[in-house]
Amino acid sequence: MAKRSVARFQRGQFEISEIVIGIVVIVTAVVLFVVFAVNGKESVAVVATKVPMQVGHVIDASELVATSVPVGVAQLYFSVNQAKEVVGQVMSQTLTQSGPLPQSAVSRIDMSLKSQEALTAVSLNHGSFPPRLSVGNAVRIVVTPATDGSGGSVKILPEVVVVHDITLVSDVQQNTVVTLRGSVSLAEQIASSGPVHLSIVAVPS
Repeated sequence: MAKRSVARFQRGQFEISEIVIGIVVIVTAVVLFVVFAVNGKESVAVVATKVPMQVGHVIDASELVATSVPVGVAQLYFSVNQAKEVVGQVMSQTLTQSGPLPQSAVSRIDMSLKSQEALTAVSLNHGSFPPRLSVGNAVRIVVTPATDGSGGSVKILPEVVVVHDITLVSDVQQNTVVTLRGSVSLAEQIASSGPVHLSIVAVPS
């Protein structure tokens, strides 16, 4: 009889332990659910784009809006306080749709002109520059003689310059116009030469 009582008592303890463990698991799950639910509701305002953007696109203020993302991923985007820093920067990745603007998709390029710098526009024929040429690329300039032989010989200018802007071929414009940021003397060297070719030597990080 005593052995049966002990056995029942031991089985009862075992059953009670299982019940306690089950309750602990359920309570833990509920607590975790509440914590994640609360955190999921916390959001931060970040910079977003109104439209898709291609690689090389220069960001304009009119293309930006504010949106909210979960606080856990906010560090991947620009805060609304950084909106002014984003304007004028160049896209290093293509965004196929509007939405939060990832920091990794923007190249931090200083587009302001420094002392002794100038912008020089060159009209380029198809095939005289790499097809993936983008704003922010560092390039070398190859100048060639004009068709009448003027403009000297083929030579590579020693200065490495940065692509400031690209205007593609259109119905009224047959050549691609590339604006280069370089020294003041660059314009004179290009003006005294024939057709110009560009070679990419570096891309923005």
